[in-house]
Amino acid sequence: MTVDVKEDPANDSRAFSDSIQLLYASTVQSTAAAVIGSVAVAYFMLDIIAAKTVYTWLACMLTFAAGRFVLSLLYTKQQPQQHTLYKWAHLYALLAGLIGAGWGVAAYFFLLPDQASYQTTLTLVIVGYMAGSVTTLSTFPPAFWAMALPSLLALALRTSELGGNMNYGLTFMILVFLAFLLASARRMHDSLMTSLTLRYVNENLVTSLHDKQRATEELNLSLSREVEERKQTEAALIQANKEVKAADIAKSTFLANMSHEIRTPMNAIIGMSQLALQSNLDVKQRNYVEKVNRSAIGLLGIINDILDFSKIEAGKLNLENTDFRLEDVFDSVKNLIEYKAEEKGLKLIVMQPDDLPTALIGDQLRLGQILANIGNNAVKFTHSGAITISVDVVEQSQDHVMLHFSVSDTGIGMSDEQQQNLFRSFSQADSSITRVYGGTGLGLVICQQLTSMMGGEIWVESREHIGSTFHFTARFQKQQGEPSKQLSLNRNISHSSHAQNSARLHGARVLLVEDNEINQELAEDILVRHGISVTLANNGEQALKRLEHGTFDCVLMDCQMPVMDGYTATRKIREQERFATLPVLAMTANTMTGDREKALAAGMNAHIAKPIDVDEMLHTMARWIDVATPANVEATQPASDNELANLPGIDIAAGLNIAMNKEALYRRLLIKFRDTYGGFETDFRAAVDGIDPDAPAKVAHSLKGVAGNLGMHELYQSLLQLEMACKNHEPQLEKKLQQVTDKLATVMTGLKRLGPRI
Repeated sequence: MTVDVKEDPANDSRAFSDSIQLLYASTVQSTAAAVIGSVAVAYFMLDIIAAKTVYTWLACMLTFAAGRFVLSLLYTKQQPQQHTLYKWAHLYALLAGLIGAGWGVAAYFFLLPDQASYQTTLTLVIVGYMAGSVTTLSTFPPAFWAMALPSLLALALRTSELGGNMNYGLTFMILVFLAFLLASARRMHDSLMTSLTLRYVNENLVTSLHDKQRATEELNLSLSREVEERKQTEAALIQANKEVKAADIAKSTFLANMSHEIRTPMNAIIGMSQLALQSNLDVKQRNYVEKVNRSAIGLLGIINDILDFSKIEAGKLNLENTDFRLEDVFDSVKNLIEYKAEEKGLKLIVMQPDDLPTALIGDQLRLGQILANIGNNAVKFTHSGAITISVDVVEQSQDHVMLHFSVSDTGIGMSDEQQQNLFRSFSQADSSITRVYGGTGLGLVICQQLTSMMGGEIWVESREHIGSTFHFTARFQKQQGEPSKQLSLNRNISHSSHAQNSARLHGARVLLVEDNEINQELAEDILVRHGISVTLANNGEQALKRLEHGTFDCVLMDCQMPVMDGYTATRKIREQERFATLPVLAMTANTMTGDREKALAAGMNAHIAKPIDVDEMLHTMARWIDVATPANVEATQPASDNELANLPGIDIAAGLNIAMNKEALYRRLLIKFRDTYGGFETDFRAAVDGIDPDAPAKVAHSLKGVAGNLGMHELYQSLLQLEMACKNHEPQLEKKLQQVTDKLATVMTGLKRLGPRI
């Protein structure tokens, strides 16, 4: 909304006076920044520039900074008259120009060829200093022009002289950035002057109202004029109220614009610091730049919160209405908070009903923002226990659904008095929360506004020292026919032929990391039959040792193993630069939502699901493996063994397919299964009674992967349900365990006919 401010020389003069006062008020911070930046640059440049040159430049910079500080002291002491303000403003601009010229000298003479890390550091300091100065010097734009033009133009000139496509590109970016800063300084100055002028207009309005009130009291002596005077007063009050509201909207608009103007150079700082981290920095420089990057990202998060809040206040925040999958939202939120929860030793539980509609239409990002904000708060204020995220249906029709979300924790909780302040702007439960945990106090206010815009509401239930549960509801439209559409898309994926993939992999050296003997034998035989050399490791720790003494084209990594799991092993592999390009492929029965993302986040390249689909496995391996020096391996041929009979609970055709139709191998695997897993129930109950809460799920997971590979589909499904019940810590496991033992007994009865292991 545009506010029409009538020109008044008195108001303009007062606004200019205040802007110059703000200019001088920021001198301490800007002087400190100049001194710190100059000292830091001088310290860095001593490695490559003559000490005399560096110290001379530093002395000049400190002199200019001291001069600006002394000028500020004189301004404060003398309190100049209105007619001398332009002189003081231009003196300040002169000293700012000297400082800018000093930075320009550094940019031109200190940027040396073949010194990439120093070039990047100096460029970051100059660009960052100019970006930070725009807010303090925009109160008098000539001061900012005087500082920014010599420094950034000199920097652009020097980078262009260095030559090369990258430097030419950097020159162009610096010039664009300079133009953007100059325009930003002008916009900030105009917005500031408008805001100050509005304040004086409002003061004049208030004064005018007081005058009219006094006139009304005098006119009350005359009844004939009383009604007319009251009408005039009421009209003036209405007009004043409109202008006050207009001024408030102008304030919110100014805040939104300021947030945008600050966020844009912040993006440049983050991007350039990330580029710097990719260059050859020494330890100290990398430490400095990493801190700059982390601080900038943290500041950007705060700015984003302020921007969202200002958009809501100004009525400019709109929700999108697009197709999305609810499980994708949960995956994204889980990935955001899972690492912090694991760092604190917290369990993260996600609960949702089987019949939950997940193909929805609405604003996926804003829903994820609400869940992530509440989830991060839960992790922040919880030191032990668990975080539970759940969703259920409140009401639904053919086209719409109202969902109820809740996030529960076992954290510090809140008193009734603290809960009263939760949904107020810039406030938290009490002031100690900000001191201990940090935060702006805007997150829940934004969540409250977003839930309201989604047709729902938000509330909290909490008990001090026990925990809190945040609830909110939201209304969405349903997608029509989405599941069948997804399945048809999945079936259209085309792969290279089995023979082509096998030929490409012939002679490859593979490290197979698997703790289960049956899975080891099955995978090893499949790989060897395709001419692939296989080395075995029983856990992640053994895999690291094998890699120290051998050369491999790929690692096939199980995820759940004793001693060291696959995720940890992969992270340790990626820590070694020589293994940066070594393909690590997850080969695991963890195929639930989010498992693939977890594997990729750990550093794995792809995900191969168990039960093994041989064609899919070969296709994935052929896509990642480049056989540089083929190993001398002869592919084996299937043996003939007709002793297998119809076995209950086992899909023999599926099992033989996974075993590459090698009946002798398949028979050997079935016998090993019979001899290994006969005591599953005893092992599972021992795990339930043990101290490790994750042990029951691991026991079920181990048997599940083998059963799937051998074609025991019903047993596999029962084990999948038992494993999920263990992971969700369901109290009653007996029924699901009984289903597993019944199906396992059926399988074992048939396997007894196969005789002893050969």
